[in-house]
Amino acid sequence: MKPQFQYQRTLIRMIRSLCGNRRKLYIAEIGVWNGETSEVLLARFPKIHLTMVDSWKAIPHSASWKERWDRLTKKSQKVFENAFITTLDRTRFANGRFKIVRDFSVAAAKKLRRSHFDLVFIDAGHDYFSVKSDITAWYPLVKIGGILCGHDYGSRFFLGVKKAVKEWALSYGYESGLKVHVGRIWSIRKKKT
Repeated sequence: MKPQFQYQRTLIRMIRSLCGNRRKLYIAEIGVWNGETSEVLLARFPKIHLTMVDSWKAIPHSASWKERWDRLTKKSQKVFENAFITTLDRTRFANGRFKIVRDFSVAAAKKLRRSHFDLVFIDAGHDYFSVKSDITAWYPLVKIGGILCGHDYGSRFFLGVKKAVKEWALSYGYESGLKVHVGRIWSIRKKKT
């Protein structure tokens, strides 16, 4: 499976920077939708174990988020169920190398609090509050030297992503370690505290 999007190629480079194909890596993808990125990563790296986190639940129209440009707010539950089924179909070839956690991001992080990941990729809610909550919830689950990263940094449609990432990086001492990559990917490498 060839990566179709620039952000997927950037993720592949990040995973290679951790250790290439030499040992098992534990990766969490937060916000899976229809499994395109999951399929690419599982096909490209036969030694990864991927935890895929998504609620696959329709977002209520009454969501009080100020910044909800997201087209997913207009989708029915049937569309979300179809995306889940597509994810299963796309990743079936890697049976035994992935785990699905069907829940919202912060709740899933609490369920997985004893887990530790080499890389966590956040691509779930794109409003300020969701991004900041996701970063705060998943950062403790990243191994020292591991990578916390996300998508749509600098997108003109999702201004809350950049604001949340920059604020979090500043408050946790990562302002100089925050990197922005091709494909609107942001990343930090977790340091010892």
